[in-house]
Amino acid sequence: MIVGTFKRSQNALNGMVEMGADKPCLVPLTDTIYVKGKTASCQKYLVDIGTGYYAEMTPAEANNMFYRKREFVEKQIKEIEGSILPSKKLYLEFTYDALKKITAEAQAATSRGQ
Repeated sequence: MIVGTFKRSQNALNGMVEMGADKPCLVPLTDTIYVKGKTASCQKYLVDIGTGYYAEMTPAEANNMFYRKREFVEKQIKEIEGSILPSKKLYLEFTYDALKKITAEAQAATSRGQ
């Protein structure tokens, strides 16, 4: 999900840094249309920092930001899972008990009817 997005961004950045300047590449215009281009200087990158804002960063700064965002999202996921899972387990137990009761009542009614 979103954690994977930050990891893919980090991998793309590292690939660009390794590639260097003046190398041929494909530049996406849309999801399905690309044009030929050449890589520019690899000293600064324009990075989406959220809500429509962009910041110019060095590769190290961008990697650090991707790492921090990924760690933050993973922490939030763990906190949410920790608060939701016990409630979900309780709900499932309640539903299972209700189904057992309904099944037992249906079997008892069937036994009386015969």
